[in-house]
Order: sequence, then C-alpha cells, then structure tokens
Amino acid sequence: MRKYLYIYGGFSFDCQTACLDLWRFELPYGPQVMYPKKIGEWHNTGNHWTLIMENANYSPGPRWRHSLTSIQHFPDANTNRDEHYIYIFGGIKILDEADVDAKRDLDQNYKSSYEFMGDLWRFDLESNQWEDLEVYGISSIRRQIFLWNGTEIYTDVPSDQKLKKDLNNIFIAKERDVEESNGTLTLELPPARGAHSAALVGNPADYLMIFGGASEEVLPGNFQVYKIKKTINDLWVYHTGRRLWSRLYVNSESPP
Repeated sequence: MRKYLYIYGGFSFDCQTACLDLWRFELPYGPQVMYPKKIGEWHNTGNHWTLIMENANYSPGPRWRHSLTSIQHFPDANTNRDEHYIYIFGGIKILDEADVDAKRDLDQNYKSSYEFMGDLWRFDLESNQWEDLEVYGISSIRRQIFLWNGTEIYTDVPSDQKLKKDLNNIFIAKERDVEESNGTLTLELPPARGAHSAALVGNPADYLMIFGGASEEVLPGNFQVYKIKKTINDLWVYHTGRRLWSRLYVNSESPP
C-alpha cells in the first residue's frame, strides 16, 4: 500500500503452528545513500519492519494460505471517501481447544485441529481494529416472463443463467438471514478455501476478486505420502461498498 508492505499470519515454527500477527514493512524511497543523515538522533529512512498487532482475542486468528489485499480511497473533488483497509479472505485456521471441543459436540469423529475458512476480515489502518464482516450473497433470482395472452409470471433461475434484464429481480440476503430462516433461504457465497489468489480491481478499486485455491475435500485414492486436497477453479467478486459476493461464470470452457 503505497510505501508499506503488509503481511499477516503464515506458518512458522516460532509460532508453533500458524501465526496471528500483522506486520508492516516500510519500503525505502531510494538507495540508503540518498537519505539525509541526522547527527545524534535516529532518522527514518524506511527499510524496516514494525509489528502492528498481535491480538488473539479478536482477529482472523492463527492461519496460513489466506489472501491479503489492501484498498485506499482519498478524498477528492467528487467524494469524501477516506478509507484505508486490509482485507483477508479464507485460508487455513488453526483451531483452539474450545473450537475443537465445539466441533466434537456436533461430530464425535471430528479429529482435525484446523479448518478451511470462507470468512472475510477487514483491518482499519486508521483505528488499528479488525472487523469480521457480515457479507451478503444472492439468495434467489426471479425472471419476469410475459405469456402470449399478456399474463405475467415469475420463474426462479439459477445464477449461472442470469441475464442483464434480471438485475432488478435479484434478491440478496446475509448469513444471519439464512440461519434464522429454518432452511427456507439459501445463499450463494464462495466456499471455504486456502491457497487461492486475490486482487482488487476497478477504478476506483471497489471490487475484490478471488480465484481458485484448494478445498478441505480430499481427492479419492490411495496416496502414500499425504492426502491431496481438491482444487477449485471458480471466480468470485466482492463489492466492498455493498458487501455483496457474486459468482462470475466465464465464457471459456476450460478455466485455468
């Protein structure tokens, strides 16, 4: 982000498993010999790391193979937006004992100490606070159809068949709505994954796009060394203003 490079978490033996720290590296503006030197006091010439936060109580937690992207908006003649955020999506999270016990209450055969995540976190660089974002997704799409006799009907269509004319009839919901609906609502959100790619696009850069990665599902077969995770080749876009996830369906038959 301009003159800073940010990293979060990752796997390290210093953290025993995965880390939960956020670090910032200040990039030097040029060769060190170009900087003025102050006598008797330290002068910041960049080229150093700073620990921003290491909070086990409220943060994405210890995880690796997630994606991290940054977004900045500065006030101008057209808008007063002043936003400086870091977004973290997905990855593999190390579970603490309470999380493991809770999962074993639901499934007595649960033995894993980690979990593939599909959550989205945002870090405010001004207030140094993490936020677990409540996101929205497409719940249903109803297409308006006129019959030969002028009768108006609506029919549900899958998201991979949506057209531009369906935009006014797309219904969205958040995860809490689905949980409270007792199974009457569904929601289209990106599945949990790790080792995916992510980028912010647009002008202004209001869209977070993620592609691919590996899921928690294991490929069938007798592998001698380790279990191979199933890879994903779907493409999703998240609008940072509306907090809305949408899946993009590409025209090519064989995506990467």
